[in-house]
Amino acid sequence: MIIVINATLAGGASMGAAANLINWPFCAMIVGFVAGMCAALGFSYCAPFFKKYLRLHDSQGVQYGFGWAGIIGGIVSVISCAMAEWNF
Repeated sequence: MIIVINATLAGGASMGAAANLINWPFCAMIVGFVAGMCAALGFSYCAPFFKKYLRLHDSQGVQYGFGWAGIIGGIVSVISCAMAEWNF
């Protein structure tokens, strides 16, 4: 259940910066889906790898839920600003 919660939070965190610039709901759904999948897969597969080999333990999935989602949101924000500048 924690994976679903992290994926939901990641979708919201990724849309935080570019929410006022995206005109189509379908684009927001795609960004949220990508961020949610990155959070879910990161929590499922990267967390054991980081814990075993790098000795980094993230019990709540903050790195995957907000860190990677913030990077995705920043990239989407840059793309949205560029599209707003060019009047797409």
